Amino acid sequence: RNERDELRGVNRITDQDTLYATTSFEVSRVTDPQERYVLSHEDNWIFDTNNQSAWQEFRTDAPHLFHEFWNNGKLFSIDIDPLMFGGQNLGVYRLDLDDPDFESKRVCNATIPFNSGFRLAEGSQHPYLFLYRVKFFLFSEWVEFYRLDVTNCRLTQMGSTENIPGRVKRVVRFDSINATAVQFDHPKMSLRWQQGAQCRYHTLDNKELMIPSYRFPVMVQWNPKVGIEVTNLAQQRKVGIQRADISDIDTRDLWIPIRGKELLISPVNQNNQRHLLHVDLSNLIPK
Repeated sequence: RNERDELRGVNRITDQDTLYATTSFEVSRVTDPQERYVLSHEDNWIFDTNNQSAWQEFRTDAPHLFHEFWNNGKLFSIDIDPLMFGGQNLGVYRLDLDDPDFESKRVCNATIPFNSGFRLAEGSQHPYLFLYRVKFFLFSEWVEFYRLDVTNCRLTQMGSTENIPGRVKRVVRFDSINATAVQFDHPKMSLRWQQGAQCRYHTLDNKELMIPSYRFPVMVQWNPKVGIEVTNLAQQRKVGIQRADISDIDTRDLWIPIRGKELLISPVNQNNQRHLLHVDLSNLIPK
């Protein structure tokens, strides 16, 4: 999307530029496996890039939906409501594109008890929503990981991480490779990477942790003095990109297409303009 709020597509082979639509609202990062549909981040709007007709608004009785993932032409979203006597109700909604009512309907209700400490993790993929909570006992503190199966509304504990080094800031799940990243408020042990029985720590050096895709174990960091660093968390491989004309990069400026062969970066330059960078990931994410 450009500065005129135009949503445009560029053919990477022919460089042909196509105007899809215009929109002023924030676009969601949740995409279907074919990357065909574009969603609004907060409102209930969807755009089909194949038909290129108009934005369509789907109906729902949820006050506010948070989109999580697609599966077989169905969009799954959640709504979290406070309960009268404490706790929260986590409702899972599903929009079926073949439904003539074009309505996102509730398919699951999960009650989260008061003071249970559950938080939603990043990286949910069908059929699971991933959650976590921090537990305390005497002088011990640990993190418990859970998953909610949207097909039967069953909450199951997946495991835990003991002896955490600091306050938990973020939990990211990479379910396709059975891995979890936990970010802590700690000067050295700032990111714990656990894949199966293997565990290691990374130091973020006070640089922002940016995850461009939950399908691939890639972390991006940027510093005006160092430049852009792209790290494969699973294999501890790293590549650096030196660009003197970059003034700012945010997570929303990053994207890894579903094939995983490249990283697309749209940073802000010194003239407050944007340009598109292509980073080859074939050596960083081998097949």
